[in-house]
Amino acid sequence: MKKILLISVFILILSGLVLALEPIRIGIAGPFSGSLAGYGEMVKGGVEIMAEEVNKSGGIKGRKIELVFGDDLCSPKDAASVAQKFASDKSICIVIGHLCSSSTLAAKPIYKMLKLPAISPCSTNVTVCEGSDYMFRDVYRDDFQGIFMARYVKDILKLNKVAIFYDNDDYGIGLKNAFSSEAQENLI
Repeated sequence: MKKILLISVFILILSGLVLALEPIRIGIAGPFSGSLAGYGEMVKGGVEIMAEEVNKSGGIKGRKIELVFGDDLCSPKDAASVAQKFASDKSICIVIGHLCSSSTLAAKPIYKMLKLPAISPCSTNVTVCEGSDYMFRDVYRDDFQGIFMARYVKDILKLNKVAIFYDNDDYGIGLKNAFSSEAQENLI
């Protein structure tokens, strides 16, 4: 009976050590194919360098980082699928991404519902982080950029008339609206 108990304790300790050394899995969501793949490749390259450096130095408390990539094409539909895949995988502890605001906004409720933290390196839409304790960003918002540009035009360039050219997408429209609002108050 003592042998069985000792063997059982040994197996439990050994399995605990194996579990403790499982990798830290991080989901990386972005456009890795399609017309915006260049942006996704920049993020991919950055996180791969980071993971390699951490892993070469012994990992985090002995655990290596493992990256799991999800191609969302900067499409809300594909982003929701990637978010569902990541949030359903209990071994993924955090997500870096999504890049496009529309994709981040599509993924946000899924991460919130399943309590998976995510941080976007590129999403500037003002509502990206609103209403969720699980969505973060490390970049400035559209309204900040637009206001800054309008003040720069007035205070540095000393202009009181401007023409606005913008991309007809969420990012371009967000910047245009913020710039226009500030410019109308302070340039005209």
